Amino acid sequence: MSASIKEIDAIIHRERITQEAKKVMHQRLPSAIPEGTFTLMNEDPYLFSTLGYENSIAVPEASLLTILTPDSIVNAFRAGYAPKIRDAEVGDS
Repeated sequence: MSASIKEIDAIIHRERITQEAKKVMHQRLPSAIPEGTFTLMNEDPYLFSTLGYENSIAVPEASLLTILTPDSIVNAFRAGYAPKIRDAEVGDS
């Protein structure tokens, strides 16, 4: 099955924002979170990696983490898609 970019964007948008314009978030144990997923800790977003968080934040395995990344993208990471994270600041060329 193939989908157009518009269809994919619509799916991801529904997974990201509710009809009431609120951010959709889920909670998961660290062992259930694939690399590349953004999580929320202390009101700040962090990129999750099995090598540790960006800026090295220790998280106990029993802690539930709030997931910001839409489910379809998390599932793609879980299926083996490896996101490329660039070192440059957002907006840099």
